[in-house]
This record gives sequence, structure tokens and C-alpha cells, in this order.
Amino acid sequence: MSIGVFLAAVYVSRLQALSGRRPKSLVQVDGRPIITYPIQAMLSAGIDSNTVVVGYRGREVIEALGELYPKIHFAYNKDYSGENATSIFAAREHLLNDPFVVAMGDHLISTGIIKTLLVRNSSHPAICVDGAATHESQISDATKVWVDSAGMVMGIG
Repeated sequence: MSIGVFLAAVYVSRLQALSGRRPKSLVQVDGRPIITYPIQAMLSAGIDSNTVVVGYRGREVIEALGELYPKIHFAYNKDYSGENATSIFAAREHLLNDPFVVAMGDHLISTGIIKTLLVRNSSHPAICVDGAATHESQISDATKVWVDSAGMVMGIG
């Protein structure tokens, strides 16, 4: 069984024009909170055990998603101004020893990407990278991933 983990803890001021003081994962896209898109992608890929890591204004995220997804779990990251790894660590009690797929709560992802990860059925960690990112905001804000000529990850930072 795989578990979905959604990172929705951080406060980001650059989206304040869109979100006001709401958590960015609750910004509306086509009439629904943006975080519902990656959650739905996980569910469509067959991952039905999902945990959302909250922090900044977490109660709002819990209330909004709890109504939509009554079976979803929540973890609280008290150090939500830290790096993404602190949010994954905050979800550890929900992960047990099962494999898990991490998605950002404000990124649109496809079910196909998740299915590709799941069929790998490997004991090795995998990461999906948008190698076609060209817009300056994608490049400057993204987590950088260095790969060798075989596509193996050599560093993340």
C-alpha cells in the first residue's frame, strides 16, 4: 500500500495577492481549492490513504478538506517556516513503513505521473522532475535536482 502526503504547511507571501491571508493550498482554481487537484490525482491513481501536512492557518485547511474528504488524515508541522523535509517528518506517524508519494499542496499533478511511480515497484526512492520548465518563476522557485547521464539523482537542493 502506498500513502499520499501533501505539503500544505507553509505561508508564502508572494501569493498574497491571490490568497489574502488564506493558506495558498486553499486558493481557488476553477471553483475549487488548488490542493484538491493533487488529492484527486492520488485517489484516481489508487492511493486512498492520504495525509495533508498543515501549519500556517492549518485549522482552515483541515475544515475545508475535512468536509470534502472525510477519510483524509492531517499532521501538523509546528515549524512550518522550515524546509519541506520538516513537513514530511511531521507526517511520519501516518507513514509507518509504507512507501509514500509526496506532492506539494499547490502543484497540479497528473494521475499518470503517480501511476508511473507506483508501477516502478522499486525499493529505491524516485522523484518526478519537470525537465521542461522554462518560465523564470518555475526555474527560480523550484527545488533543483541534479542528475547524471543515466538520469540518476546526484543531488537535491
